[in-house]
Amino acid sequence: MMGEKAQWLKNVRVNPNVTLRLHDGTIDGVAHQATVGAETEWASDAYISTIVPNDYLDYAVYCWGVPTRRKIKAAHEKWFASGLPVIIDVST
Repeated sequence: MMGEKAQWLKNVRVNPNVTLRLHDGTIDGVAHQATVGAETEWASDAYISTIVPNDYLDYAVYCWGVPTRRKIKAAHEKWFASGLPVIIDVST
């Protein structure tokens, strides 16, 4: 959401090798910015349609309003359109 100002984005541009901390452990991956049409479309669909419990808090904090699924989806659409989508390729 912070675009070019995001420190994590600056970090992955210098070193795209990342470790994701998940609820059940960690996984290594390689980050890259989505720039190709089909890849960006896939990332958009995945980001906009996925709503997790933390999104309700994010919405309340960033939008200062009562979150609903419809409002969160609209916020995701706005954030994706104005952001820099990054995909992390993981090997399983």
